[in-house]
Amino acid sequence: MKKKTDLSFLRNGIKDIKKTLSGGAIYIIAGNFLTQFAIFFGSIFLVRALSKEDFGLLSYIENIYGYIYIFAGMGLINGLLRYIILSKDNKKQKAYYIFSIKRGSIINISLVLILISFVFFISLNEAYIDAKVPLIILILIVPFQFLIDSSIMVYRAKFSYKLFALSSVLISILIITSKYFGAITYGLLGVSIFRLITVFFTSLLLILLVIRRFFPKIKRSNLSKSEIRDLHTYSFSYMLTNGIWVLIMLNNVFLLGIFNLEPETIADFKVATVLPNNLALISSAIGVYVGPYFVKNEKNFKWIKNNFYKIFFVTLVFVLFGGLFILLFSKQLILIIFGVKYLNIIPLMNLLLVGAVINSAFRFTIANILSAMGKIKYNFYISIIGLILQVTINLLLIPVLDVYSVAIANIAIYSVMSILLFISFHKQYLRNEVIN
Repeated sequence: MKKKTDLSFLRNGIKDIKKTLSGGAIYIIAGNFLTQFAIFFGSIFLVRALSKEDFGLLSYIENIYGYIYIFAGMGLINGLLRYIILSKDNKKQKAYYIFSIKRGSIINISLVLILISFVFFISLNEAYIDAKVPLIILILIVPFQFLIDSSIMVYRAKFSYKLFALSSVLISILIITSKYFGAITYGLLGVSIFRLITVFFTSLLLILLVIRRFFPKIKRSNLSKSEIRDLHTYSFSYMLTNGIWVLIMLNNVFLLGIFNLEPETIADFKVATVLPNNLALISSAIGVYVGPYFVKNEKNFKWIKNNFYKIFFVTLVFVLFGGLFILLFSKQLILIIFGVKYLNIIPLMNLLLVGAVINSAFRFTIANILSAMGKIKYNFYISIIGLILQVTINLLLIPVLDVYSVAIANIAIYSVMSILLFISFHKQYLRNEVIN
């Protein structure tokens, strides 16, 4: 009997995978895959177009840009997703979109002016002095990247998965292509300049396309003070929670930089993360697809319980398969993709792979669903615990193990966060089958 039950579970799991792929999920998964492939493929060209030192510098300033972008629009992008889905009226949806891009742009322009003024007066380590001007150019990208992400979020909120996937892929190709041509033309400076030009024109085009596609000749209604307050409250809370997680991702390079490791070492670390980090495209693709459905059914505990286990199983199967493939062919992949000068990163990459599997299969799946349904506080508190663990472990181990300390810290924090998130999710939803 036990064997039959196990086989039945496996058959049902396979059916769930087929069902997930048969609908809009196929566009999201394909779109995310092609987007990440474009970024991944473009990074190969960048690695080869730039010297190891310049690629290390680029990784460092893009890491700083990542810190800055946490505060873009004070989180209004994610608030936009939630409140467009919850609003049934097109006039109200347009009101949320226009308000978000206007208010977010004001915030972003103020942020850019403050940060550029600050960068002019800071003194960088001598090894990173050439990164100052490219960093200023990257800061100028923030308002326009915010407009792109806001517009793309409307496609997702309106369940237009084909458009969401197509737009994401094309934008990624445009940006990575511009960075490559910038690299071969003017080196590190060219990467920043060409990226700024591309993002600027793409942002304006996307706003026009979104309005023509979803809100043609629709006069937007006005948002009440309470609606604006709710939007800002949710957006700011989401920004803090997601920001802490982004800090965890970005701190790896930052903490290595604190100990004045050479740009070449930063380059080795960044290249070592490329393949493991691409496992996240699986969980993020599935997350993008299922997120809106969990928002719509956030009061239906039985539906949440039934579908959570299905999504969890589907994600786990694909992530494990991807991780095993990278592990078995790590040497061949590094040699073919990045060249012989990066063969030294294989042990580090395989250690990072363990943390990436835990993160993609377990932590992300639960955290994404909780955030979609407005349960941000769980992610917030657990992310703080992860951040404290990360900083503590790295500060203790980097002087001894260099970049390997980051991989060890990743395994520890992703494991702890996954366990705590599952406990929180179980307490909130899985043990409760009441339909409200």
